[in-house]
Amino acid sequence: MSWTTLLYTITLWAAIGIFVIDFKHFLIPDSMILSIFVSGGVASYMGLTEHSFWVSMISSIISMITMYLIGKAYSRYRGYEVLGFGDVKLIGAFVMWLGPMGAPLVFVYSVLGMTMLFMGNVFERDEDIPKNAIPYGPILIIGFFVAMLCSSQLNLGVYMP
Repeated sequence: MSWTTLLYTITLWAAIGIFVIDFKHFLIPDSMILSIFVSGGVASYMGLTEHSFWVSMISSIISMITMYLIGKAYSRYRGYEVLGFGDVKLIGAFVMWLGPMGAPLVFVYSVLGMTMLFMGNVFERDEDIPKNAIPYGPILIIGFFVAMLCSSQLNLGVYMP
């Protein structure tokens, strides 16, 4: 097994775990986010992306700060929390893979996914979760994989095996 396959496998399985856990419990384990973050950093460092490790790191930090501020501003407007910090960290981990050009795509694809979920509203949740809460992690994951699959067509600089 090559390093490329190993990094993609780690990312895939962590994303599947996050998808299932966040969809059911509205919780994203830090260890799974960290595995995606580190695998994206290693991929950047090893040259599996066109952007360098430092470009990925700086883009990730900027993306997390931006999403945190957007989430806080909208939470203040709505009067309740609308974006958890796990979602913010997950976006940062995805940007480690996709670089600066991938961050807006993940956001756009996730908004499109959110729109589709609003139409279907098929959430099975724990009893202590409010009825109007929506798991954003699974939607981000779908957006990330769509961006990864389209990366060669969109010239994002991520090399798919």
